[in-house]
Amino acid sequence: RKQLHRFRPSPWLTFNVHMDGLEGRHDHAVDRAGTFQEAVAAIQESKQRGFRVTTNSTIFSGEDPAAVRQMLDYLTALGVDGCTISPGYAYEKAPDQDHWLARERTRDLFSKILTGRKRWPLSHSRQYLDFLGGIVALWLRDMPFTISAGVGFVAVSGVAMLSGLVMVSTI
Repeated sequence: RKQLHRFRPSPWLTFNVHMDGLEGRHDHAVDRAGTFQEAVAAIQESKQRGFRVTTNSTIFSGEDPAAVRQMLDYLTALGVDGCTISPGYAYEKAPDQDHWLARERTRDLFSKILTGRKRWPLSHSRQYLDFLGGIVALWLRDMPFTISAGVGFVAVSGVAMLSGLVMVSTI
């Protein structure tokens, strides 16, 4: 926020703010009190100055779907231009393996988050939404099942594409 004066709004410039949840959850996740309020103030000032602002949030095992939905409602009310939510997947050297999501837990959690959702400005492709929440996510976003979505379904089902041919390896 302190450096906003150095920039001019442009359709090619977007400020992206990482949000781990509403105030208590966010400040706990980053282990620093006050960061949520600072992030909100930065979003508000950026929007007032005419900048595009998006957010990204990593969702871990044990998250409350209702709390994630409340965060998306809040960010939408702030006027952000897009929200990206993504699952926290395990990686070999991660010190805490218990809070990472596996594929089935991802689908279950994101289906609960996306079911009955409002018009959040999600910044996701049809394929990604299907991967996260299943076909319900497409329906909730008013997105048709298209050829590209079908290819995405195939791709997230464990498929390899070689020379324009789709080869199913596992479903």
